[in-house]
Amino acid sequence: RKKPDAPIVTSPVEICQGISATALNATAAAGNTLQWYTAATGGTPSSTAPTPSTTTTGTTSFFVSQITDTDPIACESNRAEIKVLIKPTPKITAKSTDPTNCPNPDGTIVISDLSSNTDYKVQYTNPAGNNVTATIKSSATGTITIDKLAAGEYKNITVTLNDCISNAEGPFILKNPSSPTGNKASSNGPLCSGSTLNLTGSSETANAVFSWTGPNGFSSNQQNPTITNVTDAASGIYKLTASINGCAAAAVSIDVKIRKKPDAPIVTSPVEICQGISATALNATAAAGNTLQWYTAATGGTPSST
Repeated sequence: RKKPDAPIVTSPVEICQGISATALNATAAAGNTLQWYTAATGGTPSSTAPTPSTTTTGTTSFFVSQITDTDPIACESNRAEIKVLIKPTPKITAKSTDPTNCPNPDGTIVISDLSSNTDYKVQYTNPAGNNVTATIKSSATGTITIDKLAAGEYKNITVTLNDCISNAEGPFILKNPSSPTGNKASSNGPLCSGSTLNLTGSSETANAVFSWTGPNGFSSNQQNPTITNVTDAASGIYKLTASINGCAAAAVSIDVKIRKKPDAPIVTSPVEICQGISATALNATAAAGNTLQWYTAATGGTPSST
């Protein structure tokens, strides 16, 4: 009776360390059965396909033959070798550092316990919920730094090497530096038009940086700006934002009232009176609702309502 060919196998079989493996398989010719061995020759055959252990990395060989039925005699083929390669699965640790400022994020997550100078596929979920994937080479000391990170939650951090994925690290919640507290805005208002408006900003946080915005397109980066010769167009809400390390607090505001200065009263001038004649009081016309103030000088002096 003709001896059958060796069974058809796939070799090598690659499995990641620590992963639950399935039983090996091979293809026998119709009517034949498989015989499994742990050595190339000799040993005791088993009809049950072995399940490789994935505890330890390295390569282990298993062997399989096929045997015919017994009519008129059972014939066994040569053995085919199946090499099982248990690949190392990365085991990582990680730690994070918070950003030092808000405008230019510089937070980091450092992944450790890697092989040196090796390309890894790094994956994580960013604060927006997006899955990020990048290929990054580890350093000579076996670390990978994910940098330029903004504040937020980073989770499901893994690395993959030779299709073997590591344990997941995280979540890490990165926080921005604290923004200034105890911020206040004040002014010397209310004012009449033509006056100088003094805006005053303060904060309980040392070295805070200030920014003002207001009506009529006003803006200033001074802590205590002034507006000279204001008009009623400068009346309204002024907002003060205090920040430190580029991290801004919620704006505080003040309502400044600027009242328009009325026109001078309507007068008749000059008033001509003959010497020695009994004179009457001077008169002028004020706008409705206004009252007159009388002076003996163009500037300064004490006003009189008479």
